[in-house]
Amino acid sequence: MTNKNIQEKAYGDITKTLNRGKYEEIRALGSGQAATVYLCRGTDELKQEYAIKRVELSGDEQEQEISLKEAKRLVSLRHRFLPKVIEIFSEANHHYMVMDYVAMGTLESYLKELSSLAREGFVISSLKTIFLNLLEVMTYIHNQKVLHLDLKPDNILIDGNSLEIRLIDFELARGFGTSSGDYAKVKKHATHNWAAQEVKLQNNVSIQSDIFSLGGILFTLSHNFKAPPEFPNKNKYDHFIDVIDKCLQIDPSERYTSVNELKGAFEKAIGQVDNKGSNNFKSSPVISSERANKSPKKSYNLKITTSPKRCKLKIKGQNTVLATPQDLYLDEGLIEISLSANKHNDLSESFDLTEDMTKHFDLTPKRGLLTVTSEPDAIYISVNGKGCYTPLTNFAVDSDSDRVELILEEEGYKALDANINLLNGDVVKHFKLKKLIKKVETVEKPKTVKKEKVEQVKIINALPTKIQQSHKPTIKIFQNMDFALIPAGDFMMGSPESEVDRVNDEFLHKVTISKSFYMQTTPITQKQWFEVMKNRKIATKSFWQKLMGDEESQISDNPSNFKGDDLPVEKVSFKDIQVFLKTINSKIGFKDLDVIKEIDAGKLLSLPSGCFRLPTEAEWEYACRAGTSTVFSFGDVLSSKLANYNGNYPYNGAAEDEYRGKTTIVKTFGTNDFGLYDMHGNVWEWVQDYFDDDYYKKNKSTDPVNIVKASYRVFRGGSWDYFGRYLRSAYRSGSSPFIRYDNLGFRLLVVR
Repeated sequence: MTNKNIQEKAYGDITKTLNRGKYEEIRALGSGQAATVYLCRGTDELKQEYAIKRVELSGDEQEQEISLKEAKRLVSLRHRFLPKVIEIFSEANHHYMVMDYVAMGTLESYLKELSSLAREGFVISSLKTIFLNLLEVMTYIHNQKVLHLDLKPDNILIDGNSLEIRLIDFELARGFGTSSGDYAKVKKHATHNWAAQEVKLQNNVSIQSDIFSLGGILFTLSHNFKAPPEFPNKNKYDHFIDVIDKCLQIDPSERYTSVNELKGAFEKAIGQVDNKGSNNFKSSPVISSERANKSPKKSYNLKITTSPKRCKLKIKGQNTVLATPQDLYLDEGLIEISLSANKHNDLSESFDLTEDMTKHFDLTPKRGLLTVTSEPDAIYISVNGKGCYTPLTNFAVDSDSDRVELILEEEGYKALDANINLLNGDVVKHFKLKKLIKKVETVEKPKTVKKEKVEQVKIINALPTKIQQSHKPTIKIFQNMDFALIPAGDFMMGSPESEVDRVNDEFLHKVTISKSFYMQTTPITQKQWFEVMKNRKIATKSFWQKLMGDEESQISDNPSNFKGDDLPVEKVSFKDIQVFLKTINSKIGFKDLDVIKEIDAGKLLSLPSGCFRLPTEAEWEYACRAGTSTVFSFGDVLSSKLANYNGNYPYNGAAEDEYRGKTTIVKTFGTNDFGLYDMHGNVWEWVQDYFDDDYYKKNKSTDPVNIVKASYRVFRGGSWDYFGRYLRSAYRSGSSPFIRYDNLGFRLLVVR
């Protein structure tokens, strides 16, 4: 179910019947990843209403059998916090589950609609009841030998007055007896932040998989209703720290062994909250008795944005001061608001809330205006991270600070930084940039040029002379690897705060890449992987390899899920790539060179010319952007004609697009301005760095690479099965270096 399940959509004028005319559809209630729920009524005299969930059956008969077998098991479940399943049936390549209809909203929408006053007392007044109700029904489900495997706030219905719940959406549920092999054959699986890693891997799921999700929901309920972090970190929890930490352990064996054990730990922790009184939360009822006795008013969604972005927001009738932007649910009627911001004039507005609305308000600054001219003219200027071009005339800076940071950049000129104080009135500035002195290149240029403005060469031509002259027969395996010369330069890494779907770790900052390099124009293909890695074994053993049933871990001729010589290789871990790099470097004369280990030791810039390695995260984003500052290297709009991604979830409100459901042949789409293919989508690409949310707020600005040891390595670029927002040039992700996904590959870099 989506967070819009409470918003009923008109089905249309044509009445559709189901199960040989037994039910007729009224309207759609909501839809999820692979199912839609409809409000229906019986066609008999009683005309009773039902919620009927429709799931599209796979074309794979074995997957159909597994899905239907698990659906039938749910018919026998009976609990006060579960919907009653009346029957299931199949029809027209779909299977249907008929349930009693209960008019409730999701927990996700309920949390969003809470008033500021109710939020203050939520932990004291409501969290305990909601979470214990959830633990009760999960204990029952596990006693029936069923795993839910898709627990999240959007799959829990709630009555806002009684706080009784209904746990829904058992489409991904499995019985205890389902083998890992059978589970892996079912392609649909949870990928959200409440899902454990083994669920995302579709292997070795257990009670502990649901325990992980319960810990994620507890985090959401106790941490201002946020989703659990993509990379769990005990130091970032504020409440129920030990309970949440034990639930969210990467290794299932380190989590609670049962829901009852989790319940005991939770009751002990919540008892400490009760004994301490407020415990930093103000105690207040979620719903006042006065409100409970009145018939409820209609509520509407009100989104408020402002310029400057952060303003204090006061709504008449509420005691709490909020901060913009805000996404609220308020009762219909007259809304009176007051806005204030540092160094801006206050603003008061009133309007009638009669439907869902989005309101934007501009506060006039008390600061002075900025005028900037430059020599040369019409050059790029960053004003507190916002890009524009000179000249600026009477420019109102969008900032909460009195000081303004300027960065002026132009090709062939030395970049210039400046800080300006607008507190005392208008400021007029003129900047003259100094020309750079060009250094004479001593390296002979490659002979082959494939693309205008892009030096694109075969790797056999890019290697040093001594390697080109090598008579080893294996040198021929590199002749089909195309590389592009990426020049040294500066760029703005990360994303501006105004970018849609921006994540907090995309800190916008200037980075210098001091040395040019060759980047492979495509991800490594399966044919290229085969030629290097055939018959190689990887000795590394770990929990992750046991999790994947891969204790001895032999790399096959092709480990990929989707087979094809010119498809990108996937299902390769970071550790697999480390062996690949050692192998390919050995074949061109760099025996025993472990480039991953050398870079981790701080030797990035001292590697020998001609060796292969992974790009650093900064090099990857620099090569991806190819001189652009837009959301994607091809602009701000994403299309399935430009990249391979899950078009069911387009970027920034665009229309739904094609979803191919698999990898595509490299070079299917066009290149960026550096001549690189598939930098957005197809497969995620491993890079050298360890993952750290805050690394780019504290790193050096020239040739950065995170070598501080951590649990995860970084990968970038998005993939064939991920939503549009994950393909943004700035988006960062990562996982265990032992992990193998069918959406995860890499490309090579050659040191100059």
